[in-house]
Amino acid sequence: MENEMREFLDNGMLRYGRAKQVLVQFEEIVKSTLDEVLVSNEEWGSFFPSSKQKPRSTPPGRDYAWLNRRIEGKYRKEDIIIEICVNWYESEDDYPYYDAYFVGDSEEIHERLMSTEWGDEFEERERGIRFKPDPDDFNLIRDMKMVLNEFLRLFRE
Repeated sequence: MENEMREFLDNGMLRYGRAKQVLVQFEEIVKSTLDEVLVSNEEWGSFFPSSKQKPRSTPPGRDYAWLNRRIEGKYRKEDIIIEICVNWYESEDDYPYYDAYFVGDSEEIHERLMSTEWGDEFEERERGIRFKPDPDDFNLIRDMKMVLNEFLRLFRE
């Protein structure tokens, strides 16, 4: 066991710097792609994104494997946030979920969420929906736009 740990440490010392650079670059590209999904969306229904704020992330916990972007806005005078997320943390395998959900205290949105019939490929969550992408057909922009569009049905009357 001690030899395995030493070998792991030795290899880590050689590779950590480059691995960290790759990780940071990967995270920035995913966040930029999620920004593109949010900013390019033109049909928000009765949710009005703040024109003053650009999409931003919440800092992930050290042990949480997920990347998200959120956009603040108003729904019928209520402040809410819509968030999209690439979520490896809750996945049972190496492939992430794509989530869309709201942050806020709106009982109305929560009730609409629970009473909406979602497509078969979506799983209802407490504050949003979840999609499991096909591992043989990854397309983050296409699939995340589809998830966001499905979620935004809550705001279209």
